[in-house]
Amino acid sequence: MSPKLRLSLLTNEAISTYFADHVIKRIWQRAHDLDLVLRVSRRESLRRVLALHERVAIDMLRRNRETYLL
Repeated sequence: MSPKLRLSLLTNEAISTYFADHVIKRIWQRAHDLDLVLRVSRRESLRRVLALHERVAIDMLRRNRETYLL
């Protein structure tokens, strides 16, 4: 699933490969820490997982912009 996640994040022009890898690593680590598991098959949950990663990446970029503009 990681290559699909990476490609999905890289379609956004504002996200670098380093940042995409960072987002994936942080979300996977957090899911592991919380013992989160998928309730449905990987195939069914792929769309939701991709959307989650995109929302987190965009939120991180927005927060960084707000921090450095102040």
